[in-house]
Amino acid sequence: MCQSNDNKPILIRDEGGIRTFRDPDSGAEYSVSVSKPIVGMKEDDRSATLKCMIVPGADFTKQLIELRSVLSPDISVGSPQLLAQARAHGLVTLAGLTIWKAEQILKRLTARGFIVQISFEA
Repeated sequence: MCQSNDNKPILIRDEGGIRTFRDPDSGAEYSVSVSKPIVGMKEDDRSATLKCMIVPGADFTKQLIELRSVLSPDISVGSPQLLAQARAHGLVTLAGLTIWKAEQILKRLTARGFIVQISFEA
């Protein structure tokens, strides 16, 4: 590396996340990797809320067991909490999820016949 702050390294190449520089003092070349944003991907720090409705007339206990089995890989929802929400409101609300996680859960729940609404928080 160059010893003087006045002589900054000279950028020679910038290809595929690897930048090659030349030290102006010694003439030595060195490369560093640089992370670059993925084209077409945008950052989104909003969160999402899922509301899964309990179908009236269907077996209540069976629906809760199935709902819990779908959620268990991603979300730790205790039986008493799930049961209380479902009985009181006829739905289970899952708030504060990342958008990509909420979309994954939404797909799994709708594939099993659940009625699910998703909303995004600012």
